[in-house]
Amino acid sequence: MQKHIFFKREYMDYHKDRFEDFSLVIRNQKGQICALFPASVDHGVVTSHKGLTFGGMLYPRHTFIQKILDWLTLIEQFYKRNGITEIHYKVMPSIYKLERGEEESYALFKNGWELTRRDYSQYFTRGRQDNIHRSRYQNQRKFNKKIQIKRVDEITSFWKIVEENLLERYDLKPAHSLKEIQLLMNKFPEQIKVLGGFYENELVGGILFFETEQVLRIQYPSSNSKGKEVRIVDALLMHLISNYVYHYIDFGHSCEEDGTWLNESLSRYKSKFGTEGLACDFYMKVL
Repeated sequence: MQKHIFFKREYMDYHKDRFEDFSLVIRNQKGQICALFPASVDHGVVTSHKGLTFGGMLYPRHTFIQKILDWLTLIEQFYKRNGITEIHYKVMPSIYKLERGEEESYALFKNGWELTRRDYSQYFTRGRQDNIHRSRYQNQRKFNKKIQIKRVDEITSFWKIVEENLLERYDLKPAHSLKEIQLLMNKFPEQIKVLGGFYENELVGGILFFETEQVLRIQYPSSNSKGKEVRIVDALLMHLISNYVYHYIDFGHSCEEDGTWLNESLSRYKSKFGTEGLACDFYMKVL
């Protein structure tokens, strides 16, 4: 099974007041668990999972394709019997899979699912520092002596910077509240952390990140006006690349409007850190 914290019940339940759970457990004739399907339901529509970045069927390594096809059919039949009209399926991006197999995508195609959305994300691969643009190193050297980078456990000041950034740049609020992030960090202190950037001992920016078995996933890179001046987010990203031993660093999506609009400036910025592109697919089936 894919053992990411995103699929742990303690993680999924932090927003159970917003997403009604309709997850499934698939068992064989002996009652043994074969597969899991994390999902939520809203007005007769099931999504795997609406409250998570991705979802999909979870099954053991080296599972034969015909079993996956059979389980997908069982999922469709179960939901149809229970009044569900359509299912939305967020495929797990390949870098998060412990195996790089694409059986799941073939099963969706063969069972008549429609590809409805493809987001563009970017990731860095460990050992590819030679792909980082020289400007990132120049920025690091320019302000390095006055910058401190360290883990932050009390995140109220950081979260204020996050909220101000999103409001100013996109007129949006964070997907999580401060209370939710604090709850999750308390439950998963070794998997969810905040790295703070300090200039002359003042917090001027930070990054929240999630640690999975082979991916470090970045979220909410933010800085205040002084942080922007000293390019603190650059320093934080370079620190993660240099000091955290994960096979991949997920820089997140670089598109909007369900993948139809590429944020070119954001994508170009991420590419300066030697990132590569990653397709994140969404499927749908009317029952």
